[in-house]
Amino acid sequence: MEKIDIRNVDKWFPDPNREEWRKIVNGEIKHIFKNYVLQLKSYQISNEIKKKTKDEAQGILELQELCRKYALAVYEDFKIIFGI
Repeated sequence: MEKIDIRNVDKWFPDPNREEWRKIVNGEIKHIFKNYVLQLKSYQISNEIKKKTKDEAQGILELQELCRKYALAVYEDFKIIFGI
């Protein structure tokens, strides 16, 4: 297996069109993020989508931006969710 340099985020960050993003923001993936901020944000986005105060595309974009900001902190979570 190829060793991944986790500091090179562009090499491993999941494609924005992957189905897992949609499942996270819709609450279909019940993953507890190790990063508390991301855990709260994913829960908040899921609730906003359910209440129709935010659409799915906005939620996905918002979560992706936050995950990119904290990329090193979410790497282990993404290995589980996205199989990277």
